[in-house]
Amino acid sequence: MPTPGSPGSIPPSHPRMHPTEPPPRPELVEIARRVLSIPTLETRYSDGLDFHDVAVWCVREALERAYDLGRESNP
Repeated sequence: MPTPGSPGSIPPSHPRMHPTEPPPRPELVEIARRVLSIPTLETRYSDGLDFHDVAVWCVREALERAYDLGRESNP
């Protein structure tokens, strides 16, 4: 396991190192899960778990759904 400051360690300023950061909105987690096949939007500090190959048409659909969600919440 990397030690603080060593190559591969998470820098102290990393956004997920701050416990006050709110969790992702459930609606966005659902879009990620259904459209992008990404099971969680939580950082897991693993390249194999945090980086995903996603088709551009899936990214487009996810963005459109998120945009529509925003429009519906601000009539």
